[in-house]
Amino acid sequence: MKSLFLTAFLVVSLTSLSASAQTNAPADPAKPAAAPATAPADKAAPDKPSDKSSSLGINADLQIATAYVFRGLNVFQKDGQMNQNMLAAPGLTWTIGETGFAVGYWGAFQLTGDNRSANTDNAINMETDFFVTYERKMTKELTLKGIVTLYTMPFADIPDISVPSWVEPGVALTYSHGIGDFGLAVSYFLGMQSELRDSSYLYVNPSFGKTFKVVGRDISAKVGYGYKQFKAGNDNMSNVHDLLFTVDTTFSFGDFYVKPALGAAWTNIEGPDSTFSDGFVVWASVNVGVNK
Repeated sequence: MKSLFLTAFLVVSLTSLSASAQTNAPADPAKPAAAPATAPADKAAPDKPSDKSSSLGINADLQIATAYVFRGLNVFQKDGQMNQNMLAAPGLTWTIGETGFAVGYWGAFQLTGDNRSANTDNAINMETDFFVTYERKMTKELTLKGIVTLYTMPFADIPDISVPSWVEPGVALTYSHGIGDFGLAVSYFLGMQSELRDSSYLYVNPSFGKTFKVVGRDISAKVGYGYKQFKAGNDNMSNVHDLLFTVDTTFSFGDFYVKPALGAAWTNIEGPDSTFSDGFVVWASVNVGVNK
């Protein structure tokens, strides 16, 4: 990993509320390429079961995962995509009545791995995000959602940057049909300090999700593709393309829920000795939360 900045993987998902090198030199295939590895618009607002009848509109959620995967990239990795350095991701969201607006917080904290201190210094660990969303039903099938996310790394130790920060405005459309949910999210990930500007990128993310029954239980599956267009150009850049597959189910206990999930992802890792298989990662997670 380039030691100056981070690596680029919310929208784990704009519909519900986990980058490449800053230079054009080939990235070390055993390490993520530098740029903000922060949680995403899709990570800053992770998927959570909604409770339309809740009186306060508050959701509190904690995710524990075997890896932190954001837009195809294993963020906490030390020497390869398959490293399993664990993630703790607390989140809090307030849906403001029937206005369509919601505000929230999401964090990403590395639990295991001997690179935790180095990741914190390089603005890859101890992530703190804040977001505002607005959702509107355009038709019975079509939903529009806008989101603005602020990503901050307050404990980073980078010369001349006291608190590395990025802002990401985005919009997502979801079309729900009998065969499933078709989504398209577009956002722009912008470094707020001048030293981070070259790692900024446009992100385009089409996806498809479907819920089906397995032995009487609802199972949700989602597939997606992501493409980044970097401000500095995409030549020899890692993490330009990503593929994602997740599957989960939810166990409800009144206001409380438990949601186990499995995920698999791939992203392009560039370098003189890199292979296609270097980009694969699989992980498991569980969300525990409450709606009030």
